[in-house]
Amino acid sequence: MPVFSLRPLADLLEDPDWRTIPYRGECWVTAADEAEARGVISVRYAHARASAAPCPWLQRRLVAVELFEIAPVGAGRSDAVAANGGPEGGITRRGSARRP
Repeated sequence: MPVFSLRPLADLLEDPDWRTIPYRGECWVTAADEAEARGVISVRYAHARASAAPCPWLQRRLVAVELFEIAPVGAGRSDAVAANGGPEGGITRRGSARRP
């Protein structure tokens, strides 16, 4: 199952679209594709929004996305991804999200 890292671009955190977002750090999410990953994070971490502006988690200009393919635990997976700061075990359910 693909795992996506979503990371707000540091030099754009002062953008007005971030103003009402309670969490602006890196997130990891299991999803079928980038669009689903952005949607999951926008629901999970932008729930307190009071703005009519587009959610920054959905905007490519404000958030970088990186894809990791994580093999299920016990499937001969190397620990290279975990060693490089990637998610470790436990992130296998589609739509699950966590902060590193």
